[in-house]
Amino acid sequence: MKKFLAGVATLAMVAGGSSVVLAQEIATGDADVTLESALDIEAALGLNFGVIAIGNTAGTVVLDPATSAITDDPANNIFSTDAALAQAGTFDVTGVENIDVSVDLPLDITLDGEGDAAGSTLTVDALTTDPVAPFNLGTEGSETLAIGGTLQIGADQATGAYSGTYDVTVDFN
Repeated sequence: MKKFLAGVATLAMVAGGSSVVLAQEIATGDADVTLESALDIEAALGLNFGVIAIGNTAGTVVLDPATSAITDDPANNIFSTDAALAQAGTFDVTGVENIDVSVDLPLDITLDGEGDAAGSTLTVDALTTDPVAPFNLGTEGSETLAIGGTLQIGADQATGAYSGTYDVTVDFN
């Protein structure tokens, strides 16, 4: 009987099959990403109207963003005396290739008097850009944006140096 039970036990093992356990292996992989801004702007050159000679009447001087040329106001005795110093404000815009970019400019820029002109202000308004916005960054993904505008000079404006700051915002169009 012992032989019979041993035979049944053997038969049960064979009939039930055998279970083979395979060893599992685990490996860990890396996952990385670097995020960067799709659009960036940096100031390059400051907006500069140069040296302006004024009389005692109000008038304007216009700076063209494409050429940095100054347009005088001779009817009001306002003349550029050193046009070589005139410079459109420039900004380097970089980003994804071939995207359209819109530009947001302030309504005006306030320039505060310094030294002898302390306490006086000038205003730059009618700001314009070159290229005209919206513009495309092209296959290089970059563009130099130039800013010009109209300098408003008051009657009996104090002579001296004036300076100020302004913000330019770019966005996807």
